[in-house]
Amino acid sequence: AIYGPAYLGMHVDTLELNPEFMKAKEMMEQPSDFYIVGLVDKSPAAEAGIRRGDVVVEVGYKEVKSLAEFKKALASEAKPGKALLLKVWTLNEEEPRKVFLKVPDGFKLD
Repeated sequence: AIYGPAYLGMHVDTLELNPEFMKAKEMMEQPSDFYIVGLVDKSPAAEAGIRRGDVVVEVGYKEVKSLAEFKKALASEAKPGKALLLKVWTLNEEEPRKVFLKVPDGFKLD
C-alpha cells in the first residue's frame, strides 16, 4: 500500500549487479532482484533506518531473494500495529543489519 496513512514508505526498483562488482565482493549470486530506490520522509521505513540503496534480504526470519518473495513474506508477516523485523544490506557494508519497522494500523498489501 503506498497511498493514505497505512503504507511502509519504500519505493523499489529492479537490481542488476555489475559482474565486476560481484567479483570484487566475492559474490556468487545477486542477493535479490530488487532494492530500495527511495523513501518517503517520516514513513515507517525511514524511521526504522532503512536507507536508499538497501537490499531487503529477510522479512521476519524468512529469506527473500525477489520482489515476489518480499511481497509474499510481507503479506504473511506484517501485522498492523506491530514491529516487523527486516534484515537489510547496503552492499558496501560487510554484512546485513537488522531493522524493526512499525507496521501502521490499517496496513494491507495491495
